[in-house]
Amino acid sequence: MDLSFAAFRGRFNPRTEGRAFLARVARRVEAGFLLGRPHFRSRYAVASRSGDELEIRSENFWTDYNVGLNDITLRLARDGAIEYQVTFWRWLRGCLVLCGALAVVLLLAYLLPLPESISLSAQMRRTSPAEGGLGQAIFWGSLVWWGVAWPWVLAALHRRPAEGLLRRILGEVDAAGS
Repeated sequence: MDLSFAAFRGRFNPRTEGRAFLARVARRVEAGFLLGRPHFRSRYAVASRSGDELEIRSENFWTDYNVGLNDITLRLARDGAIEYQVTFWRWLRGCLVLCGALAVVLLLAYLLPLPESISLSAQMRRTSPAEGGLGQAIFWGSLVWWGVAWPWVLAALHRRPAEGLLRRILGEVDAAGS
């Protein structure tokens, strides 16, 4: 298992001969990798192709952020299995940007001189010192959690569903070739 936060690898054993299987996957990429038909959130291209290896890359922001199968390498192993390696750094970058934007909005809501009825800092000043201290701790903890930690938690949680989707697609390609 890859220790990278934004990557995973594994093996798939097709019933189809390995090189023929890779050729079928390349055709699936051309037809629409995720759904088997074109869709604006499923634009993939074959980045590199040789007899024993196929590299697939997502082509736009919507595809990068849709499911996070950003860069896929399929390699034919000596035993006929397909070894795959997937990275989703562009998907993680989208998570970092969105969570960072949320943190900035929270920070601005705290720092800007807003009307007292919607100002976070004004509301914390109106409470007792004990409640204000708790409010400060909750606010800053939330800012760190949603702005810094949450994207990395999402990446850790993302691997299994993304791998399941890839294996489902590979299974569909294999079943269509049998």
